[in-house]
Amino acid sequence: MLAVTGVEQRPDHSNFLRELNMLKEQGGNSEMVISAVFCEPFTAADAIKALNQVGFEDSDIDLVGLLAGSLPNLTWLCREVGVPLEQALYYQTCFEDGGVLLIVRAQQLARKKTALTVLKQQGGIFPPTILDQFSKSFPE
Repeated sequence: MLAVTGVEQRPDHSNFLRELNMLKEQGGNSEMVISAVFCEPFTAADAIKALNQVGFEDSDIDLVGLLAGSLPNLTWLCREVGVPLEQALYYQTCFEDGGVLLIVRAQQLARKKTALTVLKQQGGIFPPTILDQFSKSFPE
């Protein structure tokens, strides 16, 4: 089963689609989406805790992972919540290897930098394009 923010997908997909619509509504046009894959849920949980400690609310964070069953089309989900296709394809491959996806929404560029920094410190795995953009935008 696919869990999106703690809700299990039913065979009729109604819960999944409701959760997806909620993610899209929360996204808004002015928000930036930051995402990373973690190899296992416990590390992702630590990243969520770290994000909470720097001021991100639970409503700013979503965790997507496979509980049981066949793999969903993660690229579709990613694109629907604002993750670019190139990144979504990368995450799909990671997801197929058992990873969980953490999605964070930020209103300001400084918050995006904070989220990226926390996710990187907590062991988040990013597509190479994000790491390139991060190092160019926020040199150390």
